[in-house]
Amino acid sequence: MVLGRATDPAFTALDSHLTRVRDALPGVSWLEADHRAALLDGLRASQPSLIYLYCHGGIANGVGYVALRLDETPLTSYEFDRGFRRRWRSRPLVLLNGCSTAALGVGQDFPLVGRLLWAGAAGVVGTEVDVREQQACAFADGLLPALLARGATAGEATRDARLALLRAGSGARPVPGGQRAVRRVRGRAADRVPGLPRRAAGDGGRVAELLGRLVPRRPAQGPGRGRRT
Repeated sequence: MVLGRATDPAFTALDSHLTRVRDALPGVSWLEADHRAALLDGLRASQPSLIYLYCHGGIANGVGYVALRLDETPLTSYEFDRGFRRRWRSRPLVLLNGCSTAALGVGQDFPLVGRLLWAGAAGVVGTEVDVREQQACAFADGLLPALLARGATAGEATRDARLALLRAGSGARPVPGGQRAVRRVRGRAADRVPGLPRRAAGDGGRVAELLGRLVPRRPAQGPGRGRRT
């Protein structure tokens, strides 16, 4: 399992959340990274069953991004170039646990979710709007053990985790239009993990503005679409 963990001190529930997950999955090995370069190295070098990013997320300059740190360039679809094509033969499930990580905004020519599937992910679980950290942790607390310990499919695990939040009361912060956080499975919801039977409340605008300045603008030619010779 590849874990990318955010370093933002505003994520006050992260350490206890990861402790609960590790306790629930004693037999799972972790490759952990807390900055962009180390995460990319881990994604290139491994064949994980699951990739879990506890991160910031959003859309800037028409590009979807995720970020582990607030002082470095976020991870976008541009990093998943031709060298990543079908790299993950292990067909991992990817969990992007952050704000708007699976949103498909207008003008996104190369959405991050699509590039992860292109790299070999069997499916991607993410959010379409902002979420509170409490809700993000509770969702992953239910999802990861269901996938890795009980062998549930991605669709089953996502459904059960969402129902558990509804029963408990999600505590989600209302967003424009009266919607609440929506999680989506993109890819094959029937897949199981191979080999096995927040943004902090109140600081969303600040974080989005800061990271948005670091997201590169779309190049003239997108990843993997250079001129043929």
